[in-house]
Amino acid sequence: MCIRDSIKALKIRCYEGWHDFRYLYSKKGEEALQYHPWIFEPRSSNYIKFRQFVGAVSGNSKLMSIKLKGIAKASEDLKELISKEKN
Repeated sequence: MCIRDSIKALKIRCYEGWHDFRYLYSKKGEEALQYHPWIFEPRSSNYIKFRQFVGAVSGNSKLMSIKLKGIAKASEDLKELISKEKN
């Protein structure tokens, strides 16, 4: 399973608690906290799923940043090579 698929699976698992909480919180903050006490319980299933999702997305973002920096460097090197060949 690739990283993207793994993150997608974690995101689906997060829908159970996080997205409902976020929706309710945007409407009525107090009610969201009342119906979603897991937000204060780091060992609850929903909290753990959310933490796993955030960790996976963060790790993937760092990996993509490293890859993009490599591509940018390779592109600059290629431009320099082309410029030298032209001269």
